[in-house]
Amino acid sequence: MNHNIDFFRDEIRNGFYIPTAIKQSWAAELDVLAEIDRICKKYGITYFADWGTFLGAVRHGGFVPWDDDLDICMLRDDYEKFRQVADQELPQEYCIHDYERHEDHWLFLSRVVSSSRINFDEHYLNSHYNYPWLTGIDIFVKDYLYKNPEDEKRRCDEILYILAVAESIINGSAIPSSLYANLDDLEQKYSWKFETRQIGRDLAVSLYKLAEKQMSRVPKTDSDRVGQIFPWGLKGMPGEPIEYYENSLLIPFEDTFIPVPSFINKSLGSHYGDYNVVKKGLAAHGYPAFEGQRVNFETAANIKLPKFSFEPAFLNIDRGPKHSHESRRVLFLPIGPGEWEGFESTYNKEVSAKDTEIVVVPLPLMPKNCLGQITLTDEEINDAVHLEDYPENLPIVSWAEYDLEQHQPDVIYIQSPYDAENPYLTLPPYYYAENLIFYTKELVYIPIGPVADFTKEDIPDQKVMDFYVTMPGVILADRILLHSENLKAHYVDKLTAFTGTDDTRNIWENRITVIPNLYTQLSAPANTTLKNELPIPVETSTPSSYDSRKKFLYCISSYEVFEHADNFETAIKNRIDLLKDNSEKLDVSVCTYPPGDVPKIVSSSGFPVVSFDLKNIEEFVSGFDAYYGSSTPLVPIFAAQKKPVMISNYELDL
Repeated sequence: MNHNIDFFRDEIRNGFYIPTAIKQSWAAELDVLAEIDRICKKYGITYFADWGTFLGAVRHGGFVPWDDDLDICMLRDDYEKFRQVADQELPQEYCIHDYERHEDHWLFLSRVVSSSRINFDEHYLNSHYNYPWLTGIDIFVKDYLYKNPEDEKRRCDEILYILAVAESIINGSAIPSSLYANLDDLEQKYSWKFETRQIGRDLAVSLYKLAEKQMSRVPKTDSDRVGQIFPWGLKGMPGEPIEYYENSLLIPFEDTFIPVPSFINKSLGSHYGDYNVVKKGLAAHGYPAFEGQRVNFETAANIKLPKFSFEPAFLNIDRGPKHSHESRRVLFLPIGPGEWEGFESTYNKEVSAKDTEIVVVPLPLMPKNCLGQITLTDEEINDAVHLEDYPENLPIVSWAEYDLEQHQPDVIYIQSPYDAENPYLTLPPYYYAENLIFYTKELVYIPIGPVADFTKEDIPDQKVMDFYVTMPGVILADRILLHSENLKAHYVDKLTAFTGTDDTRNIWENRITVIPNLYTQLSAPANTTLKNELPIPVETSTPSSYDSRKKFLYCISSYEVFEHADNFETAIKNRIDLLKDNSEKLDVSVCTYPPGDVPKIVSSSGFPVVSFDLKNIEEFVSGFDAYYGSSTPLVPIFAAQKKPVMISNYELDL
């Protein structure tokens, strides 16, 4: 799967910083998903996004920002069809982990993995975004459940018994006489013949096969619910109605699409409750997952992989020129039109200053191979600048023509922290901080956008700072501008720990300046449980009028057609009529998500139908005052911008 260069850019979603290092792992997982999807389409196999992937697809239009996991599920029949063809269909370097093939994989799922080993071969790295780590997608299995809860409880107790016998073999506690008696009972009860009776892994696998046989024994005709029996059914979870998985919807997921159960709201609600409330958590595998692989690899190989480290000399470099110009010279080095927004407030202040000459040099962000070499043609490099997307009337000079030696700016503003340390993208080395410091009196680093406040308990935020804070551009900057005291405290702690001595704490305290209005755009909180955030209300009545002519967005998702087939048209008509009744106070626009056919009653309502791009979702939301409608990626953005949000409640139309 080919990912656009811009996919790998650092970005901030819901107030959470996502660096290139995380984007590499996302891209690798999406590549595995593309292979699974190709096989499923070829053989008519149905699959669905599951767990956090399902949640992220609906709420964020992609990964949950602070997660790097991708999960899917299949009904048992589809899962068995996939297993029958996967080995010959998957790329040669791929492998499948399951309880039969992988030593410590005592789980009832398959993990499709991108390689059989961590791979630092040049060819592999250059074709995998310089990403050497193993990438896997878990395929969870949903089985049909008994209609009678007592029958289901009885089935689960049987499975638990089989697994207990297997566990005694796995942990070495099995007593041969008792074990063989248990095996005799199981063979007689299930008309089953164990492949071996020799105590060891093969016998445990045979027991797992028997347990799986019992998981799959209920036919669809005898069931009205499906569920993941291991471990949730065994813990008494009731599963979900079969109808949730009778149809799928394709919805946007990063730079592709992913199928989800058609009863989106009901299914997610059964898993997460009010899933529109954004609660930042930590994935069960740890975050980021590849860091665990790095540690294990270094331990096993008894080596240390290259990684940027602090040198005391960084704090004592003889800086740039000391002479003054007739007027103050200021240079801005943005790395993209989207990132330029992080500079706008500072730029506007500099424009209003007296005797100041300003130059803006947009820089190309380019992929590099594993040897650090830029892989684009000159034409592609020019395209990577995206010059046409910058605001008009900026005093722009080409990056290829600007001469630092000639101009020697008094101040240079940068927003890339990396120099050569980004694992996949780079700037022209001429504009690395390590070079800039020799041509300016003051190098100022401003992050690309506002990160939401977080605490020491917010582990994902703490972990990800290792990838964008402890970097050359930040270390070498004379000043670091941040938008909150909270973020400054975390920067100071992180940078002090990075230097290895608390003696540097005062240095970072002095170098970091907090400017509350540093950004023109809002800081989008990542966690709606924070006290200063607007909770997302669930509608308890039909939408009422708002003061004056508020820009009001009404959004309809295709899942509503499935979940509310009996009253969908009536409900939509009631809402359209109510919005029309309030047209003196509401300036209404309508959108559908995913973009597609608009219900006839909407297209004939006279309200303008608008669409949005997930890449520009915050800018799109900024044009409205309030939101009403389905659960979509628009919801957390409206909430983060402190705007009223109401989720449509079809029960009110019954």
